[in-house]
Amino acid sequence: ETKPVINRIGCLPYGLEDKVTMIKTAGLSRSLYGVAADPLNVRQTRAVRMSIRASLWGNKTSISPAASLLVADRGCLDPWLVAVKRTMKNWKNQVSAGLPMEVIRAWSDNVAPGNRPAGPVDGLKRMLKKMGWSPMGPDKITDQQGSTKSVTTWTDFVRDAVSRARQVLWVSSAKVRKNYKGLDQGVDEESTTAYFRRLLKRDGKRAGALHTVLS
Repeated sequence: ETKPVINRIGCLPYGLEDKVTMIKTAGLSRSLYGVAADPLNVRQTRAVRMSIRASLWGNKTSISPAASLLVADRGCLDPWLVAVKRTMKNWKNQVSAGLPMEVIRAWSDNVAPGNRPAGPVDGLKRMLKKMGWSPMGPDKITDQQGSTKSVTTWTDFVRDAVSRARQVLWVSSAKVRKNYKGLDQGVDEESTTAYFRRLLKRDGKRAGALHTVLS
């Protein structure tokens, strides 16, 4: 149901910036509705990402579809990043309000077997694992630097999670592009994408050529 909406947006006679706005408000809002409670699996996330890329850039080949969305809109277009933001915000609210005793008693730091999340909590743990973070019980998380923090008192928890998720996507892009070497050490997103965004406002064709090089 979501892919036809995104595909129809791609056929509209509007510029890239307008299409980006429409996809975020119409396409992603539908595809990720309730994602914190009903997580997408890897295949579903990839399908939404590819639909967005095709809608914005037609049949143009992209070595890294995730990078193409990161460049275009600082990652706000990428379905996994949006899912991370919504899931982490929901989990912080749940923990702060007090988890049910059933969840606390049944908690395990391991993920369920198989490729599809067994539920919202398993989806959360799979997401943390992909980010290089580890749950330490239901209310504490160890980040990629080995620092363990309480979700309740972690003021910038959601922002830090999205920032880390963007870094993970850049690193995954570096694995498929030799000229992306060094991104695993971190990326200055502002410098990487600022020129593209400025150019997009003045010269769409040159911006498109630059986007092809970057993604």
